[in-house]
Amino acid sequence: MFVSDPSLISGKFLDSMSVYAPEWTDSIHHVGTSSTDSTDFSLYLSPYSDTTTFILASKSMLDTVHLFYTRKLILLSQECGFVTHFNIKSFNYTTNNIDSVFLIENEITTDNDGYLQIYF
Repeated sequence: MFVSDPSLISGKFLDSMSVYAPEWTDSIHHVGTSSTDSTDFSLYLSPYSDTTTFILASKSMLDTVHLFYTRKLILLSQECGFVTHFNIKSFNYTTNNIDSVFLIENEITTDNDGYLQIYF
């Protein structure tokens, strides 16, 4: 997921933003980068459902992104076991602060990351 806002000077805006999935109460399921100037971050899709909802919240915003996808269980190897491959079919989102969302890459596999851009 790539977050872009022309009024942002740096990625520090994201320090005060929470991104979470309501079905995951124990963790944010976020993989960030070590760079403080980056506005890129990765979020995991649920391997147990064909939908995942992400809530983006801060002091001044609250928006929701819903992703709808198909899942396919793939045997990676006998040593590693199975992995889930996802194919994002569609999405919708609220427009309280989100201007637009673009799906750049819809397939998520062990070799390929999906890519969604969110513009505020």
